[in-house]
Amino acid sequence: QSGTTTSQGQTSATDAQKTGVVLITTKTTNGSAAGTGMVLTTNGYVLTNYHVVQSSTSIEVEIASTQKTYTATVVGHDAAKDVALLKLTDASGLSTVTLDDDNDLAVGSTVTAVGNSNGQGYLSAASGTVTDLSSSITVTNEASSSGSEELENVYQTSAQAVSGDSGGPMFDDEGEVIGMTTAGQSSSSGRSTQSVTVASFAVPITRAMEIVD
Repeated sequence: QSGTTTSQGQTSATDAQKTGVVLITTKTTNGSAAGTGMVLTTNGYVLTNYHVVQSSTSIEVEIASTQKTYTATVVGHDAAKDVALLKLTDASGLSTVTLDDDNDLAVGSTVTAVGNSNGQGYLSAASGTVTDLSSSITVTNEASSSGSEELENVYQTSAQAVSGDSGGPMFDDEGEVIGMTTAGQSSSSGRSTQSVTVASFAVPITRAMEIVD
């Protein structure tokens, strides 16, 4: 499906963009949910958003590049920063994502959000540019007791990430992970009931890794 256009100008992810990225499906007492994650170690530690796995009764993870599936458990989380660490059961020899090491992101930099858009079961890519390096947003979170959470100093971009992309990588133009897609802002125009993503937000990968460590 490489190169095919999907909703909102997204395209199917390339093989390089699939490396180290996983599709997450969770079961909850109310049904099921979907999201994305990133493999950090060859033995199956996976980074994702906490809201992807919050309230889950079981977690299944599919490796995008091989379609092999694993069960997973949450081994740690920071609800306020919306970061969670998963461990895949009996995993070994996995490919990992490549994390950015030069931190030269700037307003106007090209980025690409890759994820399990709308829980479709395969990875899509949405490109855009960085519009703010230190946004603060209030995110609706039905699983939260307050119904919302505050996220501070996150990247804001024009990439049209959608539901299901949460927990997935935000790549820079070198194909390295600079952030974790966490939320999107959408709007409806005129009489249309179709909402369009106008901005997406990502937790800087350096901050996510500090929490993981």
